[in-house]
Amino acid sequence: QQTHLIISRLLVLPFRRLKFVSKIYYDKCDLKLVKDLRRKFGNDPVLVVGDWSAPNAKFQEPTRNKGLLRYLKKNGFSIYIINEYKTSTYCPACKYSEMESFKEITNPRPFQRERFPKVLCHGLLRCKNEACLANGKRRLFNRDTAAVLNFRFILTSLRDEGQGPSRFTRLTKKKNTEESSSREKQEKSNNFPL
Repeated sequence: QQTHLIISRLLVLPFRRLKFVSKIYYDKCDLKLVKDLRRKFGNDPVLVVGDWSAPNAKFQEPTRNKGLLRYLKKNGFSIYIINEYKTSTYCPACKYSEMESFKEITNPRPFQRERFPKVLCHGLLRCKNEACLANGKRRLFNRDTAAVLNFRFILTSLRDEGQGPSRFTRLTKKKNTEESSSREKQEKSNNFPL
């Protein structure tokens, strides 16, 4: 009600009025999200978010990542960002064996069903370890659920040991800068001007 009163009193161009209205409704949605999170998780929740990012999809609205996290932080939430490397490939139950896709389903893309009638289900995984059983069968996990359970394992190991598990850390190759710089100098000296 107050929003309509404010908008009716504004003597601005129509496109600016539309922009203002969309900002007000975005703010209302953000406030509703904060209230819902507080109602569900209490007054001092800790949110753990993966650091995955992707470029915008064509003709789609961009996903709200940094702005939303900044807004939640401003409203008093503790937010931790975790590297998602290998979190959906290791079994959260037995901790060390990898998981595999196993179930074949009909192709959900109708235009590719002629060439590929059956595809592997990417979201359903099972543990490769034969000893990792639940009710006499191998454990099945949704990919996202496995990642979140591994997030919890990473957080507890960070809290207890001060560092994350080694299987979830990305190994980087460090180049020897002295060797590469001497090689570059040699290549430059071999290139004579014509």
